Amino acid sequence: MGQFTLLKDEHRAMHRLNPLEETTLAGARRIVGGALSDHELAVAEDAPLAVELRTASVGALPLVLLRYGAAVSIEPRKLPGHFLFQVVLRGRLEVDAADGGFVAGEGDAVLLDELAGRRLHWSGDSRQLIMRIPRAAVVKAAGADSGPIRFDRRFSLRDDESGTLELIRYIMTQAASPHMAAGLGTTVLDLLVSHLLVHHSDHRQQHSPLPASIHRAEAHMRRNLCEAMTLPDLVQAVQSTARTLSANFQRFRGVSPMARFRDLRLDAVRAALQAGEARSVTEVATRYGFYHLGRFSSAYRLRFGESPKVTHWASGYRDN
Repeated sequence: MGQFTLLKDEHRAMHRLNPLEETTLAGARRIVGGALSDHELAVAEDAPLAVELRTASVGALPLVLLRYGAAVSIEPRKLPGHFLFQVVLRGRLEVDAADGGFVAGEGDAVLLDELAGRRLHWSGDSRQLIMRIPRAAVVKAAGADSGPIRFDRRFSLRDDESGTLELIRYIMTQAASPHMAAGLGTTVLDLLVSHLLVHHSDHRQQHSPLPASIHRAEAHMRRNLCEAMTLPDLVQAVQSTARTLSANFQRFRGVSPMARFRDLRLDAVRAALQAGEARSVTEVATRYGFYHLGRFSSAYRLRFGESPKVTHWASGYRDN
């Protein structure tokens, strides 16, 4: 598997930094633990270790470029003071955990919060860029009263429209430059944390302003709840592109544009049933474009926790 193409030049620049090299398990645990966190390490195949670790920092943000040279399994110890932001430059990372595991491939980014109880499996050809983000910086950016922040555990950088890839490029270039800008201090760290909060955590839904395209799209949806609508219709109405509109809805609403339209229609059906406006569930469902009543009933129950007939009966009507 080849190097992640979109960061190849930046990787080459960082690769010129002086490495720490190790071929023993004890030595690998020592140098990697010193740079990242204490951990258990096991070689998962009959191959010699060839650990190569390069470190740098941009202001207050430490970076690690790491490969093991063999397939390994890692069981980190608890790291309460930091988040780990990892970019898979080559190979594969598999994360096991009681709350659900996942696999990240070349070109994916991974944000790990709680490390205790997780087991990480690196493929033999894996090379990763790892940034250690102090939890205090996240709390400062989010606000002490924001409550727990849940980051996206994995996301792709290949079709990135949020600017994450460009920010990583900038950070890597600065780290490898002999003429790195002086006085960066916490500036780059704060920029990275703010960016991840807005684009790759649930904090975005609580505090980020909605893009204008979502405002326009939802206003158009509400004006046309009883009309047939497709994604191309919506894109034309709000003067956006399907790609941008879909990305914005996934980022800020957690669903596709047409799933959001369906939910608004379901809300309208429920409001009509509760207000006693409909003589039958069928009448109000078809009014808002639900012609397959079985699928409609399932979607309604999933959204509201009860059948539409129960809602209708509670209004004083009896479905015919």
